[in-house]
Amino acid sequence: MFRSATAIIAALTALGWLVAAILGLNDYAAAAMGFIPARLGGAIASWPAIPAVLTPLTATLVHANLLHLATNLLIFVWCGHEVERARSGGEACSCSMSLGPMPPLARNG
Repeated sequence: MFRSATAIIAALTALGWLVAAILGLNDYAAAAMGFIPARLGGAIASWPAIPAVLTPLTATLVHANLLHLATNLLIFVWCGHEVERARSGGEACSCSMSLGPMPPLARNG
């Protein structure tokens, strides 16, 4: 069904937002996973939260509403598809995202 890293990441992001929205936890998710610069400076959250150094990554999963999610996923899928196409397919893209840039001999054309 999903044959590219972009499609899998987009689906998981949408599913995560949907679960948080259904459970009414969007505000909690934003506070726990959102990027709050003061936390990197040493401020301590008074609520359970993701470690501050991980929030630049986890903040990409937090969305305020359906319009925010839709526009982010639209751009992500559009750009991700082009990156995967430029990198010779989804397998190459998912490999390079997990292992870093691929050496020229490992590319398919």
